Order: sequence, then C-alpha cells, then structure tokens
Amino acid sequence: MKNEVAGWTNESFMEDNRGKMAVFFHAVQVRNNFKSDAEKRPIFEERIFIKKLVPGDSTLVVDRPMREQDMEDYPIEWARYEQKKEQKVAGTPIDAWMAISETQKAEFKALNIFTIDQFANLPDVAGDKIMGFNDLRSKARAFIMVAQDSQMMDKIRAEMDKKMEAQEAELAELRAMINKKAGRPKKETVEE
Repeated sequence: MKNEVAGWTNESFMEDNRGKMAVFFHAVQVRNNFKSDAEKRPIFEERIFIKKLVPGDSTLVVDRPMREQDMEDYPIEWARYEQKKEQKVAGTPIDAWMAISETQKAEFKALNIFTIDQFANLPDVAGDKIMGFNDLRSKARAFIMVAQDSQMMDKIRAEMDKKMEAQEAELAELRAMINKKAGRPKKETVEE
C-alpha cells in the first residue's frame, strides 16, 4: 500500500500538533507530460507538496501533492509556508535539550524527532531504536513539565505585579485624600 493512501494519514491532528507528526509544505518541480509532448521539450510546473514525518520512524515518510483539506488540517504550517518562513515543528527544539549529547541529537533528527515534545510523546514501540529510551523519555517529560510550570509561574508573577501596582496606586490615592483632610482643622472633642 502506498503511504499517501495509508489509513493513518487521514487522521486529523488539528487540535495540537506539538509532540506529534512533523508536517512541512514545500514546492516541487513536476514534469507536465502533456505540455512536454506538445512542446517537444521537458516542461515543468511548480506544485506544492506536503511532507509528513512520524517521530521515531525514519522509514515512514509521506510526501505527496497537497490537497485543499491539508490547509485546513494544518493551518499553522500552511501559514508558515505562505509567509515563506522556515518550516519548523511546533515545540521546543531538540537542540535546546542539554541532557543529551550532540550525537544523540543527530540520531534523533535522523529518526524525524525534531522537538523535545515529540520525544516525550513517543510510544513505547519507538524505544527499540533508542538506547536508554525510557529514562530519556522520562527526562523529556520532566523538561516539558518544568517549562510549563515556569510559564505558569511567570503568568502568576505578572498578574501579582499588576495587582500590586494597582494597590500601590490606590494606596497613593488614599494617602493624598488623607493629606488633604489633614490640612483642615480638627474638630474638638468634649471631655466629660
């Protein structure tokens, strides 16, 4: 069976592609046989292809002409292609992971693993190809959790800073009101 008609390629990974399949759009020069025969010389046309790489499996690569549905299924990747930006996989690049060697990084890229998120979400089956897989996958998951916790803490700090600034402004306003009132003569109290 050809890869482009394999059943799994029809699954929708629209929700969140982080840690899943790497998807790239790219231009390919394809020979137009009809025009080539008519002109008696090779004539090529540029067509847009979609390439899907499964993390952990360097043998399964889908590289086929793009369909209209692909733009809807992979809107972020399509937008990057349209803007002529570098095609990247969503997530933290594998190069940012200091827990592994440069050799391991190169090996993972050869297995179509481009991000730490992809590595953390690899199925157990992929472990056959990677030495120390379970330990590394646990470290990758911990790395992601720490990063998420760090982002959450940054959000909490930002919210607390906003609240503190608002409270300080309110306190300054109240002090100004008290100082205005302090300028008035005090009412005398009668002692009995």
